Amino acid sequence: MSENKGFYSDKGSNANVVTMWEFALPSNTNKFSNFVKYTNRNEAIKRDDYSDYVGYTSRDSARVIDFDEENSDSYTTCFNGSTTHMTVDDVAALEAQLNLAQDHGSPLQKGVISFKTDWLVDNGIVSFDDGDVTNFKNGNRHVFQNKLKLAVQNALEEKGGLLDMEKFNSPIWWGNVHLNTDDVHVHIGICESGKSKRDLTNEGETKGEFRQHSIDHFKRAIYDYVSQNNRLVELERTENELSKDIQKRHVMQVNLKNDYLLNRAFKALPKNKKVWREKSNSKQIAASKKLVHEYIENVLKDDPLFQDFIGTLESYNATYRANFGDIRVDQVERGTKELKADLSSAIFARFRDMDSGDFEKDIKEEFENSSDKENEEAINSLKDQLKRTSDSTLQRKLKQEIGLRKMAIRKHHIDDLKSIADERYSNVLGLEKQASVKFHNSGKELLSFKKNQYRMQSRFYELSLKATYQMSQDERDEKKLLEVYGIDVVNINPDKLSAKSEGNLVHMLDRESRLISKVSEEEFKEFGDIYGLQPSVLGRRNQINELHRLRQITEYKGQVRDKNILLKNMDKDSLNAKRIRGEIGGIFNNLKVLYAGGAATDVERERVLVVANYSNTRHRKELRAERNNNGLRLSGSFLSSVRTFIALASKERQVAILKRPISFDSDFDSDEIELQLEERKREQDMKQTNLNI
Repeated sequence: MSENKGFYSDKGSNANVVTMWEFALPSNTNKFSNFVKYTNRNEAIKRDDYSDYVGYTSRDSARVIDFDEENSDSYTTCFNGSTTHMTVDDVAALEAQLNLAQDHGSPLQKGVISFKTDWLVDNGIVSFDDGDVTNFKNGNRHVFQNKLKLAVQNALEEKGGLLDMEKFNSPIWWGNVHLNTDDVHVHIGICESGKSKRDLTNEGETKGEFRQHSIDHFKRAIYDYVSQNNRLVELERTENELSKDIQKRHVMQVNLKNDYLLNRAFKALPKNKKVWREKSNSKQIAASKKLVHEYIENVLKDDPLFQDFIGTLESYNATYRANFGDIRVDQVERGTKELKADLSSAIFARFRDMDSGDFEKDIKEEFENSSDKENEEAINSLKDQLKRTSDSTLQRKLKQEIGLRKMAIRKHHIDDLKSIADERYSNVLGLEKQASVKFHNSGKELLSFKKNQYRMQSRFYELSLKATYQMSQDERDEKKLLEVYGIDVVNINPDKLSAKSEGNLVHMLDRESRLISKVSEEEFKEFGDIYGLQPSVLGRRNQINELHRLRQITEYKGQVRDKNILLKNMDKDSLNAKRIRGEIGGIFNNLKVLYAGGAATDVERERVLVVANYSNTRHRKELRAERNNNGLRLSGSFLSSVRTFIALASKERQVAILKRPISFDSDFDSDEIELQLEERKREQDMKQTNLNI
């Protein structure tokens, strides 16, 4: 049996933790026990301050070791798998065990683990009084030895550790932290007390060298214990803060009923509340958990806080890879998984605290009971979800809910309009009782007109609150007949304004203007509550001008509609199509002035002049070409500019222009509509009477 010793070192690239190994064969003339004395020599070691000493173990616990001065001499700085401070008796027993193992033929593995000083400082193991990392003498350097000892203990004895990987049977090992050089290092010795199970050489001896894979794993375990625990504490803190922020943003401050996925998740919950938990593996809650998880995926996807968190985890992984080439635990995967579990648990906790009755209401009724602001916020949230999902089924359901919420907002709007019409109709009835005293015939005629108008409006809005499929054919016909009373000419899309409705609306506006013009100023002041205006604002002339403004808007929108119809049958790149689009642009410029209230400021006048001049310059060539081919034809944009100037002209000239003959449905008469409605009612009453007979 040979007496030589083998020297070998690891080939890893981690400069923070470096190891060197040497093995001594049992036939060596030096007793193994002498190595214990070498590692424990006074000039190489230094006792820790045993008073109130706190030994680092892990993030979860700490071990306090107190030694009184009387007994401190019975302890050494040697450590093994059982303790970080072996007693003098322990060391004596160790020496005896080593000599016995040597006699039984076990080789002795001797290792040195050296650490980069900067790395130890960063991880709180080493500190310097004067900050000079090169001055380790004269008490300037302080070393937290216990943390290094625990790291070595863990790397040797953990399942899958060095002793396990190298198949040591009944191992005997010890170590010492040495402080006699620039770099703090640890000496360890390992042998076996029983028959070895390790691989043999060709000569039948137990192999001395450790495999490189085992050494790499050993170093990595030490690095993890020292460095990873510190960084994981930081990661855990970041993760907890992020989890709280996201829970607040996406769980605690969210109306769970208004989110499509969470609403469905709640309704999918089983009756057994005991399984309403993220950790439950019951099949009963599987469907609900799937929806909750999908919600979490959606909200985290675009959350900047979550992206920052992922960046922190990726940075940790990159640092680990730089030291070892690969990673044992993917922190991105681990952190994301734990965060999602926390969010899911928080959602199910809220579910357990909620009243299930709230979710049992008809969803349409729920939307209608929500405020417009709540519905608008929910619509924005649903649209965000719609952008993030590619699931066609979910997309269809999200679009359906968006539609229902928009319908709820529209219903609220119609309710408001009906309330206004009903209130003003009531005001008309109140004023009607005094009509014989306060009004002449012209005033009574205007009062009758407004009474009929508000009654028709109220009925139209009442029918509009019904879904089409819920209406009878008679109700549909009636709504069609009353359509003109529900037109909001300022906000209506030009393409939705039919030519017939345009003509009827113009006729109705003109009729009201003529009726007002016949009423005296004093009489008209009595109409304040009917028009919903204060006496200081209400004036005969002001109201006539307002009606004329609405008439112009109506006609302009009719022109846009007609031009859009022409464009549909044209090549969009043709000269005529370009000209028509320019004319439409001019009309919208005129509408902007009218939207502002009719009476343009000097700035608006100047702006319109600039627009008109630009339009005229742009179409000059077109006009010249048309004049040469077909005679002079003024462009639509030029005519549009002329109409703008007319709109900005004096009120007297406007009135004169607007008195021109009406080119629309001049047969329109609100009284005629009322007669038709009364005739329909009589027919329905007659049918009902016949049925009763």
